[in-house]
Amino acid sequence: MNYNFYELFFKLLRLGIGSEIYKDFPDLSNDEWNRICFFAKKQAVIGILTDGIECLPSEKRPEKKIMLRLIDLCLKIERTNKKLNSKAAELTLHYKNSGFTPILLKGQGVATMYPRPERRMPGDIDLWLPEGREKITEFVKKEYPEAKALYMHIEVKPEEGVTLEIHNVPALMYNPFAFRKLRKMMNSWKDMATELELPDGAGKVLVPCYEMNRVYMLAHKFRHLFTEGIGLRQMMDYMMLLRKGFTEEEKDDTVKKLKDLHLDVFCRAVMYVLTEYLGMEKKFCLMEPDKGAGERLLDIIIEGGNFGKFNVERISEKNKKRSLLGKYIAANIKNIRFIGDYTNEVLWGPYFMLYNWIWRHTR
Repeated sequence: MNYNFYELFFKLLRLGIGSEIYKDFPDLSNDEWNRICFFAKKQAVIGILTDGIECLPSEKRPEKKIMLRLIDLCLKIERTNKKLNSKAAELTLHYKNSGFTPILLKGQGVATMYPRPERRMPGDIDLWLPEGREKITEFVKKEYPEAKALYMHIEVKPEEGVTLEIHNVPALMYNPFAFRKLRKMMNSWKDMATELELPDGAGKVLVPCYEMNRVYMLAHKFRHLFTEGIGLRQMMDYMMLLRKGFTEEEKDDTVKKLKDLHLDVFCRAVMYVLTEYLGMEKKFCLMEPDKGAGERLLDIIIEGGNFGKFNVERISEKNKKRSLLGKYIAANIKNIRFIGDYTNEVLWGPYFMLYNWIWRHTR
C-alpha cells in the first residue's frame, strides 16, 4: 500500500458519522477491503463503516460479495438494536412498577444520538437503580437467585441474547476521594434524568441528563482503560454526546468537575482522538487536545479493540488460569505504563483492587 491503512479507515468512519464530506478515495483491492472490514469488526463499528462506504461512488466501493456481507452484518445489527430497544423499555417499566427509578446508561440511549441509530453496534443493557445496593440486591436475587452481586452491578440474562447489568453506582474510581466526589455528583443528577422515546415506537426510558453524561461517560471510559480496555465505539459515543452541544457555562462546569476527579489529562487525550481522527469540530472540545496523551491512548485503542477484547495478555491461557487476586496483581503491573499520564489513578489502583477483593470474599 502506498497510503496509510488507518488514514483510510478513519476517513470511512468520518464519512459514516457525517464529520467529513466525500471528496476522493483510492481504489482498493479485495484484500485491502477485507483488512479494513476486519478491523471495523474488531472495533465494533462495522455499521458505521458501512455507512461510510455507502457515501462512496459505486466504482470506489468493494466488490458485490463484500458489500453483501456488510449489508448482512448491518441487518443483524439492526435486528439486535430493535430487540434491545424493546427489552430496555420493557425492563424500565418492570423496575419502575417495582418501586425503582431505572435510568438507562450508555448503549441504546446513546445510539439515538447517531445519524443512524440502528447502525450502532449494540452491547449490554445497563440500568442504574439509584435506590441503594441492599435494596437492589435483595430484589434482583428474588428474580435471579443465581445472580452474583459485584461492587458496581449485578449481571443477569433475562432472555437469550440479552445481558442486563443492574448498577447500584454508574461508575467508580480507584482514588477513594475522587470516587466520593463522583458519587456525590451522581446523587445530584439522579433526579435530573430525562424521558426518551426509543426508535420505532419501542417505548420510553429515562436517560441521564447531558450534564451527567459528559462526566459519567468519560469516567466510565477511564475505568475501562485500566481494566478491560476501550475501543473506537466508546470514543464515537462520547463524540455523539459532545456534538449535541453545550453552553460556555455548561462547559466550564463540566471542566471543573473533570478536574476535581483528576480526569483532565484523559479528557485532553480523548479530545485529541476525537478531533484528529474522528473529525469532531473543535468547538465541541471540552479541553485543549493533548497530542502525546492522545497518541498513546490511540495505541491502546488500536491494540485491544472494542473493550480490549483483542488484548493478547487478556485472552491468554495464562491469564485465564489466574485467581482473582492474581489478575488484580497482573492488572496493577500492566497499569504502571499509565503512570506518566494518569499518576493519581495508577497509585490508588492497588488499594482499590485489594479493597474490592476483600469485599467480594467477605460477603
